[in-house]
Amino acid sequence: MSDPELPDFQTILELYKSRAAEGRSEFDASLRRWVEKGCKGNGPQVDFNYVSFHYLNSDYPLLLEELRLHEIWYQVIQVFKHTDECHEAQQRLVLSLVALRETGYLPLPPLGDGSPRSDSFSDGRRLWPEFPLFSPALIEEYTTRYWDKSHYDDVQRENMAAAIGRLLSIGIYDGPALVALSLFREVLETDRPLLPASADTDGQQEVPISVEQGIKFASNVSGYAENGLILLASNRCGAATSVPHLNYADFPDLSAPGELAIKSGLVSSDLRGYSPGRWAFWKKRVEELSAFEGSTLAESDKAENGGSWATLSGHADFIISALGEAERSTQFLEHM
Repeated sequence: MSDPELPDFQTILELYKSRAAEGRSEFDASLRRWVEKGCKGNGPQVDFNYVSFHYLNSDYPLLLEELRLHEIWYQVIQVFKHTDECHEAQQRLVLSLVALRETGYLPLPPLGDGSPRSDSFSDGRRLWPEFPLFSPALIEEYTTRYWDKSHYDDVQRENMAAAIGRLLSIGIYDGPALVALSLFREVLETDRPLLPASADTDGQQEVPISVEQGIKFASNVSGYAENGLILLASNRCGAATSVPHLNYADFPDLSAPGELAIKSGLVSSDLRGYSPGRWAFWKKRVEELSAFEGSTLAESDKAENGGSWATLSGHADFIISALGEAERSTQFLEHM
């Protein structure tokens, strides 16, 4: 007796899309309840095995698996966004990605009619070592929502920055590296107010994020990235991963140096990506910020545990320490 005919692929696709929307809503609600309870316990779980199982057993083209991957990366990003950098949920999720990368490539079975099919997704990546579709999902999150105050508050930006740093520290560069570069560009290379400003009296003016706010995000990236940033800046990360990197020239708004970096003379205006000169500028800039004394602030703001002056210079000092340690560690590894 022959197997029953497989349902029409388009029917399956539409059904899955509707179920995916419901699943995303349920995940968001579960995550929100967990956060409201203070992130006690394990929280919502990202089920990577669900994707692997269907990938290995599907009789349909990869488009259906792409939809599952989009949902998985959405969940990963949301957990990163809502969990404190020290919370075990963020650490556990990063370790899960390490484990996935180490599983190697999953063999893709033929189509239901026996014909072979490509095991590459639409971005050319394969499961799992290359994390297909993760890079565009992360870049879209960063470019469309990260700096939008209706989507992220400062604490959530710090959480995501820490996650980006963690990913760099374990050699996941494709996507996180561009996001980290753009974040440093926005915070250190762009002319923005040093301290927070208030909106106008009518509340109509969009208040830009200040250096004092942004320095915390850069601090989290540099602190958790360990040697990741200097490996990228010195072009030594090739041996750490076989995954092809993004072409930074395709993202000039994210990868081109900011006006302050260009004016410093350390960075060429036509640069796209990391460079030793850019690394040198970041160090120079945070050294200037660490010496900032906020002459317009009241003396009370300079207390050890006080206002913006302490916050700005304290995080700048931490970045200097983190960048210096990364540089020394990399130099040590070169001479082993």
